[in-house]
Amino acid sequence: MILPPGHILNEARYRWSLFVALLCLLAVLSQGSLTGLMLEAHDLENFIDSAAISQDFSYLFTADKHHTSGRPLYEFIIWVGYILWGDDARYFHLLGIIWHVTASLLLTRLCQRLGADWATSAGSGLLFFYTVSHYRAIHWISAQCYILSFILLCCGLLAHIARDEGKSWAGAALYGSLICGLLVHTSTVVM
Repeated sequence: MILPPGHILNEARYRWSLFVALLCLLAVLSQGSLTGLMLEAHDLENFIDSAAISQDFSYLFTADKHHTSGRPLYEFIIWVGYILWGDDARYFHLLGIIWHVTASLLLTRLCQRLGADWATSAGSGLLFFYTVSHYRAIHWISAQCYILSFILLCCGLLAHIARDEGKSWAGAALYGSLICGLLVHTSTVVM
Protein backbone atom coordinates (compact mmCIF):
# COMPACT_ATOMS: atom_id res chain seq x y z
CA MET A 1 0.00 0.00 0.00
CA ILE A 2 1.45 3.33 -1.03
CA LEU A 3 0.60 6.17 1.32
CA PRO A 4 0.53 9.84 0.36
CA PRO A 5 3.45 12.01 1.55
CA GLY A 6 2.95 13.31 5.07
CA HIS A 7 0.62 10.44 6.02
CA ILE A 8 0.93 9.50 9.71
CA LEU A 9 2.02 5.93 8.88
CA ASN A 10 4.97 7.21 6.85
CA GLU A 11 6.68 8.29 10.06
CA ALA A 12 8.45 5.47 11.90
CA ARG A 13 7.64 6.71 15.39
CA TYR A 14 3.89 6.63 14.68
CA ARG A 15 4.07 3.26 12.95
CA TRP A 16 5.85 1.73 15.91
CA SER A 17 3.52 3.31 18.45
CA LEU A 18 0.47 2.09 16.56
CA PHE A 19 1.97 -1.37 16.07
CA VAL A 20 2.77 -1.72 19.78
CA ALA A 21 -0.78 -0.61 20.61
CA LEU A 22 -2.20 -3.08 18.09
CA LEU A 23 -0.18 -5.98 19.50
CA CYS A 24 -1.21 -5.09 23.05
CA LEU A 25 -4.86 -4.84 22.05
CA LEU A 26 -4.70 -8.17 20.22
CA ALA A 27 -2.98 -9.74 23.24
CA VAL A 28 -5.77 -8.57 25.54
CA LEU A 29 -8.53 -9.66 23.15
CA SER A 30 -7.09 -13.03 22.16
CA GLN A 31 -5.10 -14.10 25.20
CA GLY A 32 -6.41 -12.11 28.14
CA SER A 33 -8.53 -15.04 29.28
CA LEU A 34 -5.42 -17.21 29.53
CA THR A 35 -4.55 -15.60 32.85
CA GLY A 36 -7.23 -17.89 34.32
CA LEU A 37 -5.25 -21.01 33.43
CA MET A 38 -3.99 -23.20 36.20
CA LEU A 39 -0.79 -25.25 36.45
CA GLU A 40 0.41 -27.64 33.75
CA ALA A 41 3.35 -29.98 33.18
CA HIS A 42 6.24 -29.07 35.53
CA ASP A 43 4.74 -25.85 36.87
CA LEU A 44 4.09 -27.16 40.39
CA GLU A 45 7.64 -28.55 40.57
CA ASN A 46 8.98 -25.13 39.55
CA PHE A 47 7.05 -23.53 42.40
CA ILE A 48 8.37 -26.09 44.89
CA ASP A 49 11.91 -25.42 43.64
CA SER A 50 11.35 -21.65 43.83
CA ALA A 51 10.25 -21.98 47.45
CA ALA A 52 13.42 -23.97 48.17
CA ILE A 53 15.57 -21.35 46.41
CA SER A 54 13.94 -18.70 48.61
CA GLN A 55 15.10 -20.67 51.66
CA ASP A 56 18.62 -21.33 50.32
CA PHE A 57 19.78 -19.55 47.16
CA SER A 58 22.47 -22.19 46.49
CA TYR A 59 19.62 -24.61 45.71
CA LEU A 60 19.35 -22.82 42.35
CA PHE A 61 22.63 -24.45 41.32
CA THR A 62 21.95 -28.02 42.47
CA ALA A 63 20.81 -30.98 40.41
CA ASP A 64 18.55 -32.14 43.26
CA LYS A 65 15.57 -30.04 42.20
CA HIS A 66 12.09 -31.42 41.64
CA HIS A 67 12.37 -30.16 38.07
CA THR A 68 15.98 -29.91 37.01
CA SER A 69 15.92 -28.18 33.65
CA GLY A 70 19.62 -27.38 33.38
CA ARG A 71 18.62 -23.78 32.55
CA PRO A 72 19.74 -21.67 35.52
CA LEU A 73 18.82 -18.27 34.11
CA TYR A 74 15.31 -19.51 33.31
CA GLU A 75 15.00 -21.01 36.81
CA PHE A 76 16.21 -17.70 38.24
CA ILE A 77 13.54 -15.79 36.29
CA ILE A 78 10.83 -18.17 37.54
CA TRP A 79 12.15 -17.69 41.07
CA VAL A 80 12.03 -13.87 40.72
CA GLY A 81 8.40 -14.19 39.60
CA TYR A 82 7.74 -16.44 42.57
CA ILE A 83 9.23 -13.79 44.88
CA LEU A 84 7.05 -11.08 43.29
CA TRP A 85 3.66 -12.82 43.23
CA GLY A 86 4.06 -16.22 44.87
CA ASP A 87 2.46 -19.22 43.26
CA ASP A 88 -0.38 -17.27 41.61
CA ALA A 89 -0.33 -18.82 38.15
CA ARG A 90 -2.25 -15.91 36.60
CA TYR A 91 0.75 -13.62 36.79
CA PHE A 92 3.06 -16.21 35.27
CA HIS A 93 0.66 -16.67 32.34
CA LEU A 94 0.43 -12.89 31.99
CA LEU A 95 4.23 -12.76 31.95
CA GLY A 96 4.21 -15.36 29.14
CA ILE A 97 1.90 -13.13 27.12
CA ILE A 98 4.19 -10.14 27.74
CA TRP A 99 7.19 -12.22 26.61
CA HIS A 100 5.35 -13.01 23.36
CA VAL A 101 4.47 -9.39 22.65
CA THR A 102 8.12 -8.48 23.29
CA ALA A 103 9.35 -11.26 21.01
CA SER A 104 7.00 -10.14 18.24
CA LEU A 105 8.31 -6.59 18.48
CA LEU A 106 11.92 -7.77 18.44
CA LEU A 107 11.27 -9.97 15.41
CA THR A 108 9.64 -7.04 13.63
CA ARG A 109 12.70 -4.89 14.36
CA LEU A 110 15.07 -7.67 13.30
CA CYS A 111 13.26 -8.07 9.99
CA GLN A 112 13.59 -4.33 9.39
CA ARG A 113 17.30 -4.37 10.24
CA LEU A 114 17.75 -7.23 7.77
CA GLY A 115 16.26 -5.04 5.04
CA ALA A 116 12.59 -6.01 4.91
CA ASP A 117 10.06 -3.26 4.34
CA TRP A 118 7.65 -2.20 7.10
CA ALA A 119 4.69 -4.28 5.89
CA THR A 120 6.75 -7.47 5.71
CA SER A 121 8.40 -6.80 9.06
CA ALA A 122 5.16 -5.99 10.85
CA GLY A 123 3.42 -8.93 9.19
CA SER A 124 6.18 -11.24 10.38
CA GLY A 125 5.86 -9.98 13.94
CA LEU A 126 2.09 -10.30 13.86
CA LEU A 127 2.15 -13.81 12.42
CA PHE A 128 4.77 -14.83 14.96
CA PHE A 129 2.50 -13.59 17.73
CA TYR A 130 -0.33 -15.83 16.54
CA THR A 131 1.61 -18.94 15.63
CA VAL A 132 0.20 -22.16 17.04
CA SER A 133 3.57 -23.25 18.44
CA HIS A 134 3.15 -20.74 21.29
CA TYR A 135 0.41 -22.84 22.84
CA ARG A 136 2.78 -24.59 25.25
CA ALA A 137 4.87 -21.52 26.00
CA ILE A 138 1.81 -19.55 27.11
CA HIS A 139 -0.20 -22.37 28.70
CA TRP A 140 2.72 -23.99 30.54
CA ILE A 141 4.69 -21.75 32.84
CA SER A 142 7.58 -24.19 32.62
CA ALA A 143 7.77 -23.71 28.83
CA GLN A 144 8.50 -19.97 28.98
CA CYS A 145 12.16 -20.79 28.46
CA TYR A 146 11.42 -21.24 24.75
CA ILE A 147 10.18 -17.69 24.22
CA LEU A 148 12.97 -16.31 26.40
CA SER A 149 15.45 -18.14 24.21
CA PHE A 150 13.90 -16.59 21.10
CA ILE A 151 14.02 -13.11 22.65
CA LEU A 152 17.72 -13.54 23.41
CA LEU A 153 18.32 -14.89 19.91
CA CYS A 154 16.71 -11.78 18.38
CA CYS A 155 18.73 -9.54 20.71
CA GLY A 156 21.92 -11.35 19.74
CA LEU A 157 21.23 -11.01 16.03
CA LEU A 158 20.38 -7.32 16.43
CA ALA A 159 23.65 -6.87 18.34
CA HIS A 160 25.53 -8.72 15.59
CA ILE A 161 24.12 -6.34 12.97
CA ALA A 162 25.06 -3.35 15.15
CA ARG A 163 28.56 -4.76 15.68
CA ASP A 164 29.02 -5.06 11.92
CA GLU A 165 28.04 -1.39 11.68
CA GLY A 166 30.84 -0.49 14.10
CA LYS A 167 28.80 0.17 17.26
CA SER A 168 31.20 -0.17 20.20
CA TRP A 169 28.68 -1.66 22.65
CA ALA A 170 27.40 -4.32 20.25
CA GLY A 171 30.14 -6.92 20.64
CA ALA A 172 29.56 -7.23 24.38
CA ALA A 173 25.79 -7.32 23.82
CA LEU A 174 26.17 -10.10 21.26
CA TYR A 175 28.22 -12.33 23.53
CA GLY A 176 26.07 -11.46 26.53
CA SER A 177 22.98 -12.56 24.58
CA LEU A 178 24.69 -15.80 23.61
CA ILE A 179 25.72 -16.64 27.16
CA CYS A 180 22.34 -15.71 28.63
CA GLY A 181 20.62 -17.67 25.88
CA LEU A 182 22.61 -20.78 26.73
CA LEU A 183 21.56 -20.40 30.36
CA VAL A 184 17.90 -20.20 29.31
CA HIS A 185 17.75 -22.91 26.65
CA THR A 186 20.33 -24.76 24.61
CA SER A 187 18.47 -24.04 21.36
CA THR A 188 20.08 -20.59 21.43
CA VAL A 189 23.24 -22.34 20.19
CA VAL A 190 21.62 -21.99 16.76
CA MET A 191 22.59 -18.33 16.80
